[in-house]
Amino acid sequence: MLNEERIKHMTKLAIYESQGGNKDLKAGLQYKKRYVAVNTFWSALWMTMAYIALVMLVIVTLLSDVWKTLVSRQILSLIMSFLGIYIILLIAYIRRARLIYAKEHAQAYHRMKNFKEDLEQLEKMYEKEDGNE
Repeated sequence: MLNEERIKHMTKLAIYESQGGNKDLKAGLQYKKRYVAVNTFWSALWMTMAYIALVMLVIVTLLSDVWKTLVSRQILSLIMSFLGIYIILLIAYIRRARLIYAKEHAQAYHRMKNFKEDLEQLEKMYEKEDGNE
C-alpha cells in the first residue's frame, strides 16, 4: 500500500539529490580547512592569471608610445607599483574567498545533515510499516 507521507519524503530527498546534492557531498565530506584552502588556492590562481593578462595588456598598450620615453627608474617604479597593486588585490581576494568558501562549506554541511536526518526518518517509516505487517 502506498504511504503518502513516505512518498512526499522520498520526493523531497530526490529533489535535493538532483538539485545540488552532489556539490554538497563534495563540500560536506571534506574537512572545512581543506575545503576552504583548496578552493581559495584555485581562486587566487585564477585571479593571478587574470591580473597577469591585465598587466600584459597595459604593457602592450604602453609599448606603442610611452615605453620608448621611459627611463629605467620609471620602468622599475612602474613594475613595483604593479606588484604592490597585485599584492593588495591578492590579499583582499584571498580574505574574501576564505569567508565565502567557509560559509559555503557550513551551508553544505547543514544541508547534508538535514538530508541524513530525512533519510533516517524515511528508514523509520519503512521499519514502522514492516512492523505493522
